[in-house]
Amino acid sequence: MIRRLTPLFLPLAFALAQEEELEPIEVRGIVAPTTGTETTVFDREAIEAFPDLHLDDLLSSHPSFSTYRRSGSGIAHPTIQGVSLRGTGTSAASRSIVLLDGIPLNDPFGGWVRWNRFSPAELEAVRFKPPSAFASSSGTITLKSRRPTDKPIHDLRLVGGDVHGFSVHGFTATTASQEDWEAKVGFRMEDYAGHPVIRASQRGLVDEDAWSRMHSARTSISRNISVGRITLILAGFDEHRGNGTPLARNEGDGFDWSVRLETENFRTSIFGQERDFASVFPKVDENRTSESIALDQFTVPASSLGFIHEHSFDADEHEFGFALVALRREGHTNEDHYFSGTRRNAGGRQTQVGLSLTDAWSPAESWSLSADLKGEWFRNDEGIRKGWKTSNGSFPVREDLEVGGSLHLSKVFSETIVARASA
Repeated sequence: MIRRLTPLFLPLAFALAQEEELEPIEVRGIVAPTTGTETTVFDREAIEAFPDLHLDDLLSSHPSFSTYRRSGSGIAHPTIQGVSLRGTGTSAASRSIVLLDGIPLNDPFGGWVRWNRFSPAELEAVRFKPPSAFASSSGTITLKSRRPTDKPIHDLRLVGGDVHGFSVHGFTATTASQEDWEAKVGFRMEDYAGHPVIRASQRGLVDEDAWSRMHSARTSISRNISVGRITLILAGFDEHRGNGTPLARNEGDGFDWSVRLETENFRTSIFGQERDFASVFPKVDENRTSESIALDQFTVPASSLGFIHEHSFDADEHEFGFALVALRREGHTNEDHYFSGTRRNAGGRQTQVGLSLTDAWSPAESWSLSADLKGEWFRNDEGIRKGWKTSNGSFPVREDLEVGGSLHLSKVFSETIVARASA
């Protein structure tokens, strides 16, 4: 699908793209309660100043951020790009959720994140936050996209290099308007030349550089109506990778959409994701002179459909927040296992409904106290695992209800020193 959609985004971006000095942005939307543990890690100025072009390279410069493997997203296999915060132990399936303007970006089935699909030109800020309404995880990474300002924004960048290869990415937006339509487009096209993944003394005839080619785009249109501002967002990507040998290949594509209605006090969104992925895992002989296919994951489709409503309000010295989330994810892996000569299939579906309440209070200057209460209901069904000797068949339906909460206290001593305690 994205192969057909990407060309629709690019002509507008190329036609309008040119450098222009930016004016301060206008902030719109819901003001969420501040818990004292939210951190704006990278603002627009920091994103502009960072030399690397992949988002995970930028985030890796912060000690709180870690991925499952140290390899950057330019050459790393997509399934090992899971992320976590605060040293909680990464895995291929992320322990932290990544949100772009409040919408999840993690793969619905595997949980990983394709970091190289994002253009730094599209982002206004990156924040590390406590667990969100979507997950009681070790933390949340929130990406905030750039907003239109009182002047048009046109930003186009070309990059080349022996390892990086060639990339072009950009962002363009109309002027901000309270009465008329607003629109913005961001895109990224990258041919990452790559580098060897095996040391020179161990390479053989089958070894080659690991490389990747990514095409991605994101566009949105919005307008004020009688009940608030409504925004439609469409995004997609198409990627191909080589993982170090001629047979070691993977590819994936995806399409995201969302519709959002927001005012100063609430935000309501419905959203969806569609993903497909394929990967070949070869076996290389001892001398690295030949290879054969060990596992062919010929299709790994996944999808999600979700709803979130967030509401915030002030009462005396307190900031209260309320969030309701409903999310359904499903996915399957379909693969040929060449050692056993079997075709295997596994997957299932998960439904999640969550309700969270938060209260943030500043009892004294530089002090912050926050409390949150959260309840989640999960249902796992349609689970199957076929083609494995140890387990073959379907799994029973499982339901679970979890209720919990937390308390956070923080004291700001200076711009660089903050003391925090949580329970």
